[in-house]
Amino acid sequence: MREGRKKRLLFYVFLLGVTNSTPSNAKGFDLPAMVQDVIPEGCTHYAHNPSGRQAYRMGSLPENKGRIWIIPCTVRLSETTQVVIRAMPSSPVELLTFRQWDHGVWNTSPYLFNVTYDDQSGVLTSLHRDDSLGDCGTWTVWQASGADFIMQRLDAKTECDGREGPYRTLYLYPGNRPS
Repeated sequence: MREGRKKRLLFYVFLLGVTNSTPSNAKGFDLPAMVQDVIPEGCTHYAHNPSGRQAYRMGSLPENKGRIWIIPCTVRLSETTQVVIRAMPSSPVELLTFRQWDHGVWNTSPYLFNVTYDDQSGVLTSLHRDDSLGDCGTWTVWQASGADFIMQRLDAKTECDGREGPYRTLYLYPGNRPS
């Protein structure tokens, strides 16, 4: 077996293992009914979680502005589609939408891919892979600002050629500098 194919196969086996043991820091608690009410019907992984556990993650917005829930919608070999739901003390629970770039077209959608969120910094990231190898797609970074998320950076690689990077920066929030 060629070395490249062997590495890809091991990578897929690793992803399969990660997908089957979806982590949750919710400690087994069910989602509040008001949060469940705004989950889109397309979030089938949440509704039919094969692990028998709640696979969502909770996070806190900076400055005690509220909480967010990251809910898995679909789980595939190369990526997980998720939505982010926000609850603030004096506002109704809300399904958040995010500006996204898809092959030259800007749109707004509640669906993100392979989401990470850091409570301490308030940084939310999304990595969308255009193919299962993960050598092309978009990487987006949002910063929590109060109760909203502001896009800070968008990098993309549009050519799926089997090689890593480089991703090019398509958007950089005013005041930020490329790293």
